[in-house]
Amino acid sequence: MTKKYIEDTNIEYLPDTPGNRRWLKEVAAYDAMWEDLLKTHEGKFVAIHNGEVVDCDDDEKALLKRVLSKYKPVYVEQVLKTRYREYVVPGADID
Repeated sequence: MTKKYIEDTNIEYLPDTPGNRRWLKEVAAYDAMWEDLLKTHEGKFVAIHNGEVVDCDDDEKALLKRVLSKYKPVYVEQVLKTRYREYVVPGADID
């Protein structure tokens, strides 16, 4: 299995659509807030909408249940020292 980090991934391959542009703005907002979030929300999942943290929780599923009915697009990320969560993709060889 290969471990893959989002910072190693070029998300700019996404089709240029209004929804993707809005989502990428939320990702950029998380990036801009990351250092401050690390001080106040380390280990928690945060929901970013319109460039602001709109909710947070220790439980990602509980957070998603609350925010997806209220906010779109919303970017949910766990605040970690590595900045992004690690994803394991079985059978993928990424160098």
